[in-house]
Amino acid sequence: EGLQHHPSVVAWVPFNESWGVWHQTSRAEQQEWVRALYHLTKSSDPTRPVIANDGWEFVVGDAFTLHLYQQTGEALEQALDRLIDDPVSPIADSPGARVGAIDTASLTDLPILITECGGVGFDPSADATEEAFAYGEWPEDEASFKHRVADITSTLNNNEKIAGFVWTQLTDVAQETNGLLYFDRSPKIDVAWLSKHIQGLP
Repeated sequence: EGLQHHPSVVAWVPFNESWGVWHQTSRAEQQEWVRALYHLTKSSDPTRPVIANDGWEFVVGDAFTLHLYQQTGEALEQALDRLIDDPVSPIADSPGARVGAIDTASLTDLPILITECGGVGFDPSADATEEAFAYGEWPEDEASFKHRVADITSTLNNNEKIAGFVWTQLTDVAQETNGLLYFDRSPKIDVAWLSKHIQGLP
C-alpha cells in the first residue's frame, strides 16, 4: 500500500519465474495460491495490471508474459510461434525447461509480452567465466554484439502478435555482464543506435 501511488510502479508481480511455487504444474494448491495472490493484489490496486507469475507457468494475470533468451532471431521466432500456438509447450529446447502456461489457464484476449529477453554478454575487458554470466556464447567484438542485439530486437519488433518486450538487462550487475550499459552506467555501444533498434525505427 505504501507504493501504490508511486509513479514508477507500472505493474504488480507477486511471483517471478515460479520462485516459491516450483511445482505448479503438478500441485493444484500452488496454482490456487498464485490465483489468490492475483485477486488479492488486484483488489488492493485495480488501477495497474497484475502479473501473478512472470516468465513462465502462467496461471492467471492481465498479460501472458514470457522470459525468452534465445540468442538468434530465428530461434526466438520459432519459440514465440510455438508458445503462441501452444502455450503449454516448453519455453526453451533445453531438458527440463518450464512451460509457458499451466494447462488450466485461460489466455483469451490477453496481450503477450516478452518481459525478459536479450541477456547478451559483452565486455572486452572481462573473461567469460562463471562469475561473468550471460546467455549463449559471448560476442567476439562490438560488431558481433551489435549484430545480435539488432537480430533479436528486429525479430521482436516485427512480430505483430506480441504487445511489447523488455530487454534484460539495462546495466551489468555484480554477477552478470549482460547489460546494454556497463556497471558504472556508461554505454557499451552508441546510445542513439540502441534507441533506434529497441524502438524498431528505420
